[in-house]
Amino acid sequence: RFGALAEQHKKKLARFDQLIILTIIFTSFCKSFSQELFKNYSVSQLFFLASGLLFSLFVIMKTLKFICKTLRFNQADTVTVMFCGSKKSLVHGTVMAKVLFAQSPLVGIILLPIMIYHALQLVTTIMMAQKMAKANLLD
Repeated sequence: RFGALAEQHKKKLARFDQLIILTIIFTSFCKSFSQELFKNYSVSQLFFLASGLLFSLFVIMKTLKFICKTLRFNQADTVTVMFCGSKKSLVHGTVMAKVLFAQSPLVGIILLPIMIYHALQLVTTIMMAQKMAKANLLD
């Protein structure tokens, strides 16, 4: 029923979706910082963690691309695998951590790698999608 309306407002809906995800990430970081969970970590330590996570993301993406090439996936399936196979959802990870570590005041520290990975993954895949769209690899 709403397909035509959604198609008409496609860009606005995409921006809204991105804003919601960004809000979830931002509030997760804000809560952790307001509880001063990261005060014992230097900027260089956080940068080192982010660098390692970014390296992990690229290794995952390259491995997935290699597997797709080996299995002779077409371009559309390869893109789908690369975008979906590298995901680590902050939303699901946050809920799971709160259940598993409900009594721990350090949930923010436990979630720090997930929060950084998710933010890096979002930025990286957005850049990849824009590049693929310009090359007409995405329809």
